[in-house]
Amino acid sequence: MDTSIAYLKKRASEFLFDALITSLDNGELSLEDSRHSARKIDLHMDQIESQEELLVFLHSLDQKYPAYRPVYLKLKEEEVLNEDKIKLESVQQRLKQLTNNYAN
Repeated sequence: MDTSIAYLKKRASEFLFDALITSLDNGELSLEDSRHSARKIDLHMDQIESQEELLVFLHSLDQKYPAYRPVYLKLKEEEVLNEDKIKLESVQQRLKQLTNNYAN
């Protein structure tokens, strides 16, 4: 999975747009709130330079506009899963090294 910041920002933007449309359709977000949140997203997304900054921004957006909570939770979950995958690969590598050392 690509974890570059450009890719993550693009995915986040797509998810946010989908959440905005869905929230307008189901009345969860007012027209005025959708305009304000869209401006906030537009102003801040280009300035984000790391995955941590992206998650902080999404969390702040989620706090003000709960309609965006699923986006924050999805990307946060992906971050945790990716970190767990890296940790697991590291443990597997260490086990492989230990097995090789005992075999010799």
